[in-house]
Amino acid sequence: MPYLVDGCQALGQLVVDVEEIGCDALTGTGRKWLRGPRGTGLLYVRSSFQHRCDPPGIDGTSAFWESASSYSLAPTAARFEEFVTEVARVAPHVYNTDEEFDRLLVVIDAL
Repeated sequence: MPYLVDGCQALGQLVVDVEEIGCDALTGTGRKWLRGPRGTGLLYVRSSFQHRCDPPGIDGTSAFWESASSYSLAPTAARFEEFVTEVARVAPHVYNTDEEFDRLLVVIDAL
């Protein structure tokens, strides 16, 4: 049975270690405790679980044409990436204090 975690309230507040939790997938938002802009977020999918998940849409980064009528999904997390991205969603996050930035680094290290 897949083990999925909504880390929305924890990311940026607690150290989140997906290996320790043992989850197959974890989602989170950049907006809450990571202090990112609205519309940002993250999806972690364990590499051994990725083949069981289909992305909501496919494009030039998430799949590859094998012939005129068939394609294969990327074997990595790239299968979940979108080719077209709004600049505001990938703009660097602005942190008000060193403490906020340090909290983000702890979270990134945990991933």
